[in-house]
Amino acid sequence: MLPAILTGLISLGSSLVSGVSDNVSQYQERKKEETDAKHRLKIAKIDAKRHDVNVRHDMRVKTLNADLMLDMESIKSNRESIVDEVLVYGTMALVAMHFIPYTQPHMLNGWLAMGYKGTPWWFEFAVVGIFVRKLGLMSFFRMWMTRFGAKKADQQNLVTTEQAIELTKKNNEIYNIKPIFRKDK
Repeated sequence: MLPAILTGLISLGSSLVSGVSDNVSQYQERKKEETDAKHRLKIAKIDAKRHDVNVRHDMRVKTLNADLMLDMESIKSNRESIVDEVLVYGTMALVAMHFIPYTQPHMLNGWLAMGYKGTPWWFEFAVVGIFVRKLGLMSFFRMWMTRFGAKKADQQNLVTTEQAIELTKKNNEIYNIKPIFRKDK
């Protein structure tokens, strides 16, 4: 009877050890799977960041190539056209007239008549656009837009008709400009 009890105890101990051993090996397997999943997640995050950098790089390269192609086409088309020359010289004459003392009050009166306190933002934009088109400076234009941003037609630069008339009168008095059309005659 003792050998039967001993055999039962050994089989009971063996099954207990086997159960504990199975539980430990299952726990170790789950821990290994969790560690592998964390590792795969980190690798996926790194791959996603690498993909994002590559996409941004490709977009930048495509943009620069498109700018270069646009600049090259601009330069090619400028060779056969006199319209570009007239546009550039006319705009440069307008810009220069802002700096010539004799014409400054007339330029200011012109902007005032259009309802602006001074040179409007779109005139500056047009001058930059002409340089971009004529000289093939699309990358310069992108840099300018990034650094300064596109100005908006803000209400601070606009004047009412009454304000424009008053400012024109003051401007005419300062520069001693006589009106072309007199109402008193």
